[in-house]
Amino acid sequence: MSANAPAPLPLILRSEAHAAGPPAEPAKVPTAEPKADQGADFFRRQRDEARQQREVARQQRDEVRRQRDELKSRIEILEGQLTSAARGGSVKAPPPRDIGELDVFALESERATQLPELRAKQAKGLPLSIREAELLGDRLIPPMRRAARPRQTPGADIAFLTVANAKFLPGIEGLILSLLRVYPDMTSPIHICHDGTLSAFVQARLRSFYANLIFLEPNMDWFDQVPATSDNHKRIGKLGYMNMEGLALTGFKRVILLDSDILILDDLSELWDGEDYNICYDCGDREYVARSTFTGEWVFNSGVISIPGDRTGPEAYAAFREAIVAYASTEVCPVIDRFSDQKIWNIYLRDKPKRYLPLNYNCNVKYLAKFLNGQPDGISIIHFAGPKPWNNRLYVAADHMQSVTSKAMQFPKPWIDAYRDMMFHTRVEAYRNHAKAHRRALPIRLASMAAGRRTCVMLGNGPSMAQTDLTPVDGLEKFAFNWFVLHDGFDVVRPDHLVLGSHMLFGGWSTTEPRFPDGYLEKLRAHKHRPALWTSYYFREFIESIGLHREFEVNYGLFEKPFKRFIDRVGRFNADIDTFLDDGRTGVISLAIPAAVMLGFERIVLVGCDSNYNQAGTTAKYFYDMSQHTSAETREESLTSTWTEEGRGQFVYKLVSEELSRRGIEFVDCTVGGALQTVRKGQLRDYSMG
Repeated sequence: MSANAPAPLPLILRSEAHAAGPPAEPAKVPTAEPKADQGADFFRRQRDEARQQREVARQQRDEVRRQRDELKSRIEILEGQLTSAARGGSVKAPPPRDIGELDVFALESERATQLPELRAKQAKGLPLSIREAELLGDRLIPPMRRAARPRQTPGADIAFLTVANAKFLPGIEGLILSLLRVYPDMTSPIHICHDGTLSAFVQARLRSFYANLIFLEPNMDWFDQVPATSDNHKRIGKLGYMNMEGLALTGFKRVILLDSDILILDDLSELWDGEDYNICYDCGDREYVARSTFTGEWVFNSGVISIPGDRTGPEAYAAFREAIVAYASTEVCPVIDRFSDQKIWNIYLRDKPKRYLPLNYNCNVKYLAKFLNGQPDGISIIHFAGPKPWNNRLYVAADHMQSVTSKAMQFPKPWIDAYRDMMFHTRVEAYRNHAKAHRRALPIRLASMAAGRRTCVMLGNGPSMAQTDLTPVDGLEKFAFNWFVLHDGFDVVRPDHLVLGSHMLFGGWSTTEPRFPDGYLEKLRAHKHRPALWTSYYFREFIESIGLHREFEVNYGLFEKPFKRFIDRVGRFNADIDTFLDDGRTGVISLAIPAAVMLGFERIVLVGCDSNYNQAGTTAKYFYDMSQHTSAETREESLTSTWTEEGRGQFVYKLVSEELSRRGIEFVDCTVGGALQTVRKGQLRDYSMG
């Protein structure tokens, strides 16, 4: 340890047996030696060994039962979350099991009652759990700084590096946005190592937050020679060791490794102070840090490591790789064997000068919850080790959700609160800046007048559209939707706007690899007529990546998770397109009507909005053959329940009618045989241009 390391807190707890130094490894269970005679001593040893074996078997059986019960509980929670999400509800994490404050006296008093039994167990050579070994060894209460440091923005000579895959996209977003919130003028490069799952769309989206991102996809084929023995090793695999790429970065004053499941709350400048490696103690579920019998030093967490610039390069990189090959699957110390990259970093740095920083710079969220009452006073970094707070369908696509079988405590609120606040302001500002420069502000047909009012027509995809004569509204501004590209008269009707309001048209909400359904773009491009497109701002980077904005005029609405809400739940229709839009369960309401309101239309006419999924004799959902519909669909039971006479769909249209009326906008339904009961009915011929 470096001489300039801060002095540890006075409370270092030692066992009597190891008062002079680090604890020895637990003694192994003795085995019986074959004896020629079958005397009393031999049978007594056999009896004692049998007792020991029964004790080990009992402990294993109890642990299996505990894990089974924990798994059953987690499965029940996950099933409840998925059921809620399938019904359109938000997914709420279970409440944390322990929220409290630190009381070392009470904790140590309780542990003191366990020590005699543990010492007896150790004396008999019985195997010890990790926690039992820690109680019999050295433990330290890490210090916390109780004052904030002045903020010092890192310069371009400070490099950051993190590791992630597509399942960690919300985590990376939170990390980047939180860094920028603390350091809005930051110019430091942020290197993001990934396994190929961070698509071009994801990379462009992240660069929209911060331009100085460098994406790396390291070749980790050599890692195949490392046997995967520990559960953690198997679970994390190659991705978990990619932070070693920080050792390959040269030309910087400091390289700072940050896990992608952390949030930055305050100044980090102490991370680039001094000449040594800057590290942080590993504690969380327990209030203390343990000492490794292999390294002889306090275990540190690999989620935050600051590497001096003169300690990187090919030699350091090769040495770390050699340490992985030598130790990743070799048992050296139970306190660190359960980790993957953290084990290797503790071994790699054992003989190097390092400085332990206060807990403020890497505070595990479990520690925050259990010992700080969930209050992050003075903390600069919260580390969300364990189950991820974004693991629900508000933040990730369904195929990126992970089964939650971990026994770690969940306390997602700090991350969720910070992430939503940062993302809310970031997305609104970015959207408004883009809209100001690029979004249409006037109707395409300035003379779109009917009966003295500026009028637009919404052309739905209901089956009635096949029998609807649209000649009366020829010349009026028209909005069409999604699969209207299949209409045989597309180039005759010439819709002025094509609203791509369904997330399913791109692969679903929160997708990291959006794409159009098979054949869709070919059908759109085959038409001679080029309507203005409207879609969710979430898909902007995808639209631009395929160059669609160079072929069509493209406009956006701020309609995306996690901020979209269902209108029928909030009880009010928001028609302001410069804000986050809410979900009307149809693109007509969610995106097209706010666009029409912004463009200044005084009358909105519905055509082909059948809403008749429950009517007797209904045999089709759309005007076209369903074999041509190659995108996912809303579940049948959801459609039928939404569009009953007293269902949510009717209620939403009622709210829309009321809001438009308040704005002085006429709203009329001219759908032939439509099932809408909450919008005033009319005849299409009454709204022809004249």
